[in-house]
Amino acid sequence: MAGPRYPVSVQGAALVQIKRLQTFAFSVRWSDGSDTFVRRSWDEFRQLKKTLKETFPVEAGLLRRSDRVLPKLLDA
Repeated sequence: MAGPRYPVSVQGAALVQIKRLQTFAFSVRWSDGSDTFVRRSWDEFRQLKKTLKETFPVEAGLLRRSDRVLPKLLDA
């Protein structure tokens, strides 16, 4: 059995806006060679950011700004 797969590269593919709803699309290449297309709304990105900050406070730079590795998102 192979180990768990992980993303190797991610590229932004599209921004779709219908009225006030924005959806971002990304092309993801996985370690097993497969490709997937992922779509997420801005609200889903904000929720992910909040979860990451709570789960990884050091990497979020909450203890020391110099330790920050998570990117900043506007309004997140």
